[in-house]
Amino acid sequence: MAVGIAGAGYALGSETVSSTDLALSHGLEPDWFVRRTGTQQRRVYAEGESLMTLAAEAIGKACAEAGVAPQAIGGETLLIFAQVSIPAYVAPSQAVLLAQRAGIGCAKTMSVDGSCAEVIPALETAVTMLETGRCERAIVVGGQDAVSLTNHQDLSLAGIFGAGAAAVVLARDENYGTRLDVRGSQWETHTADWQLGTLPVHERRRAEEGFEVRTGFYTMEGVEIVQAARRHVPGVVDSALARAGWTTADLDLVIAHQPNTRTLQLVMKACGISMDIVPNPCADIGNLGPANVLTTLAIARQEGTLKPGSRALLVSYGVGFSCGAMAVTF
Repeated sequence: MAVGIAGAGYALGSETVSSTDLALSHGLEPDWFVRRTGTQQRRVYAEGESLMTLAAEAIGKACAEAGVAPQAIGGETLLIFAQVSIPAYVAPSQAVLLAQRAGIGCAKTMSVDGSCAEVIPALETAVTMLETGRCERAIVVGGQDAVSLTNHQDLSLAGIFGAGAAAVVLARDENYGTRLDVRGSQWETHTADWQLGTLPVHERRRAEEGFEVRTGFYTMEGVEIVQAARRHVPGVVDSALARAGWTTADLDLVIAHQPNTRTLQLVMKACGISMDIVPNPCADIGNLGPANVLTTLAIARQEGTLKPGSRALLVSYGVGFSCGAMAVTF
């Protein structure tokens, strides 16, 4: 049984930082970041904004489009929150806190931490739960707080990340909204490359009022990450397409994770996919981590790109090294 996308929404940081202004602030040539990443500008937090406020806003938009009030949601709904951040509370989970902030009083909740790739298993889990009748509705949310977690003097990361979150509401009724028929999927983690991107905990010690934790900044071996993506992602894409009985030539649309424009182009080339069918909003909003795929999906739905019967590939990858792909029909 296929499911339907009943609603989709995204929320971005209210402030914009151009790559040109960023380069000049570091004493670099105006096009220094653009030449290396292809990112023209990024969205960042304004005062009072955070990952949680943006994620709650994205849920509100998706629910409004789906015609359901968050306050009316109950145990029939599964909420999965795929995110990268330092939690405000070790317990309860981030998904519980997000549900409360979004006005959801009762739901099945699940937090998925990790990296950009985990949005694919989050979507697959939601679809499986719906197809087996374990829930009537699923809300998949993605977001990251990398803008706050990176050293702004680190030129390898300073011009990449944006602030944003996105959500999709899935329903068991395939006629409710946009049809989402999963024809094949594959996701996997290659642990030999786990150190290519990390946010280390440097110290944990017991204090009078609890534990004190000191972390480092998020760091990433950019060149090696691209190499790992070019090694691993094509095989995952091929496996998902093979399960669907498709090849890359059958695809009408590819909704892909966008670390930056240059990396996206290299990875798609390795997969044998033309950029002509790959939207790239990252160039104007920044790398949103787990929210990239969901944001691009929401934008495509708003623009009417998700044509009935069209064949699409959802693909994401990130540190870990994890990667996943879903072949779907709309």
